[in-house]
Amino acid sequence: MLTIQFLCPLPNGLHARPAWELKEQCSQWQSEITFINHRQNAKADAKSSLALIGTGTLFNDSCSLNISGSDEEQARRVLEEYIQVRFIDSDSVQPTQAELTAHPLPRSLSRLNPDLLYGNVLASGVGVGTLTLLQSDSLDSYRAIPASAQDSTLLEHSLATLAEQLNQQLRERDGESKTILSAHLSLIQDDEFAGNIRHLMAEQHQGLGAAIISNMEQICAKLSASASDYLRERVSDIRDISEQLLHITWPELKPRNNLVLEKPTILVAEDLTPSQFLSLDLKNLAGMILEKTGRTSHTLILARASAIPVLSGLPLDAIARYAGQPAVLDAQCGVLAINPNDAVSGYYQVAQTLADKRQKQQAQAAAQLAYSRDNKRIDIAANIGTALEAPGAFANGAGRRWAVSYRNALYGSRQRAGRAGTV
Repeated sequence: MLTIQFLCPLPNGLHARPAWELKEQCSQWQSEITFINHRQNAKADAKSSLALIGTGTLFNDSCSLNISGSDEEQARRVLEEYIQVRFIDSDSVQPTQAELTAHPLPRSLSRLNPDLLYGNVLASGVGVGTLTLLQSDSLDSYRAIPASAQDSTLLEHSLATLAEQLNQQLRERDGESKTILSAHLSLIQDDEFAGNIRHLMAEQHQGLGAAIISNMEQICAKLSASASDYLRERVSDIRDISEQLLHITWPELKPRNNLVLEKPTILVAEDLTPSQFLSLDLKNLAGMILEKTGRTSHTLILARASAIPVLSGLPLDAIARYAGQPAVLDAQCGVLAINPNDAVSGYYQVAQTLADKRQKQQAQAAAQLAYSRDNKRIDIAANIGTALEAPGAFANGAGRRWAVSYRNALYGSRQRAGRAGTV
C-alpha cells in the first residue's frame, strides 16, 4: 500500500465540486483508494463523491490517500501531482468582504424619501420589476405513497432519466452552470446515494418516495452539522437532486405552478435550488430576495455569474403584503424600494444609464493594449485565487491592459445621478 499525505488546500473544504473532481481522478485507477481525514478520524471511498463530502473535511485538515492495487505506483505519481498542483482549482473563491458590504444610501436618493426595506447584499447590482412570491413545495404526498413491487425498477429508471437530463443540460451549458450540473450528476451516479435508497426500501420496508426523502434528510443532516458554511450550504444541492428524482418518478404529482416570468420580476422565496434557477427565463429575472440562501450556495454562484442582484435578510412575511407591486431591488445599498414614485424611478434610470455608459467605456478600454507614456508596451496581470476566476479576468483585460472591476460602477454613477438634472 502507498500513501499520499497532504493538508487540505481547499478554502471552502471538500464540498461537491472538488469531491467530484477528486473522485474522477481516483476512479481511473484499478487500485482501491481510501481517503482519510485524520482530524475527524473519518475514512471514505475516494471513488465516491458523497462519501468524500461526508468526511467533513475543512481547509488545512491533515489528510491522506491510501492506494492499494496493481497500478498503485502510477496512481500515486499522478494523484500526488494532482493534489499538489491542481486540486485547489476545483474550489471556488468566497466573495471578498468588499463585494458584500452595502454602500451607504446616497443623499440624493435619501432626499426622495423612498419606502425602503433593508436587507443583506449577496450579489450586487440593481433590478427593477414586480415582486413575485414563490412558495416552497411540500413533499408529504410523495412520502405517503405506499411501497410496491415496482419500486426498485422505478428507482433505476428515474436515476437513468435524471442522468440523461443532466447530461443534456451539460451539453447546452457552460461556465459555472456546467460545473454545478457536473457535481449534481456525480452525486446521483454515486453508489452511496442510490445504495442508501435501496437499503431503506429493503431493510426498513419504506416505499420509494419515503426512501428518497429519508435519504435526502440523512445526507442533509450530516451536511448541516458541518463546521463549514460551504458544506452546510450543499444541503440545497441534495434537496435539488432528490426533488428532481421525485418529480421524474411521479410526474403527475409535480406542482403545476411552475414559475414563468413574462415580465421583469423580482423573485421572493425562502430558498431556490440550482435547477429552479436554471429553469427561469433570466431575461425577465430582475433580482431575487432569498430568505435562507447563504453566501456560498450554488444558486447564488449562478446568480452572480448571470449578474442577477440578490438580497437576503428580509423575511417572507415582511414582503408578502407587497406581492404584485413594483419595486427596485438595490443590491448596491442593500435596500428594496417598494412601489417607487416617479422621482425614485427616475433616479435609478439615470444611475443605470450612467453605469451602462461607464461599463461600455471600461469594456472598450479592457480590449486595448497597454503602453507607458514613453510608448513602452506593458503587460498587466490579474490577481486571482483559482482558475475559476480566469475567464472573468481575461474578459476584463488581464494580459492586455488591466483587470477591470465593475462592482462599484453603478455606485459611482449613482452619486452623479442626483446631479444629472432629473432627480
